[in-house]
Amino acid sequence: NKGIARISGDYVGWLNADDKYAPDALWTLVRAIPEQVDPDLIAVRCEVFEVVDDAERVHETLEFTPAEKFRRGEITHDAVCLNGCLFHNDFLKRVGELDESLDYNGDLKYLIQIAATEPTVAETTDVVYRYRQHEGSLTFNDADTFETVKGENLRDSRQFMREYMRQSDLPAPLSGYCHREFRARSGALLLGYLKRLQMGRALTVTVDTFRSDPGWVVWLVSQVFPRMYNRLKRARGGH
Repeated sequence: NKGIARISGDYVGWLNADDKYAPDALWTLVRAIPEQVDPDLIAVRCEVFEVVDDAERVHETLEFTPAEKFRRGEITHDAVCLNGCLFHNDFLKRVGELDESLDYNGDLKYLIQIAATEPTVAETTDVVYRYRQHEGSLTFNDADTFETVKGENLRDSRQFMREYMRQSDLPAPLSGYCHREFRARSGALLLGYLKRLQMGRALTVTVDTFRSDPGWVVWLVSQVFPRMYNRLKRARGGH
């Protein structure tokens, strides 16, 4: 927020301290800007890699939501893809500040703020941003962090997802996305509590979610429990 408030140019971007740009990234971004119009943002692709024995190993490439879909309020990409994008200075003033009270979900909430403005988007199919996966990463870390990072992540994100899905002025696809994420994150939080036999917390999140979304229980039974059953079945060798 402080950096954005101080910029004087037309476009701004940011990068995490442990990540990096791909070769010729800035030139790639400049070439993606149309000559006749200044888009609100330049969408890019992100490459997830890690360093093993001093050599880089690429795991996957993440694509930003296609421009026309994102303009309608659809979101199909991970919030990490915001890194490496370029944003028009005037556009970010319309979006507002990033919520600094969120330790782990600020980028996701900011992504929704951006999508809610129905921005004009230019895009490049080239990889611009390279995300480094490592043991200390909070985004792509397989460690069980439910008692610390993951639990707080789910609690905070389901709260602002609930607030957004209730807003009548959101584009319908974005409202639907927030509703689906609220259900999924509530379900993940419930399962985390059940796994740890924290039955009081499990009951609290169940009642709280049901009050906001009575259809959530039906969704939970039809979508989540069958996957749990299949997972247990595979773990037992199909018996």
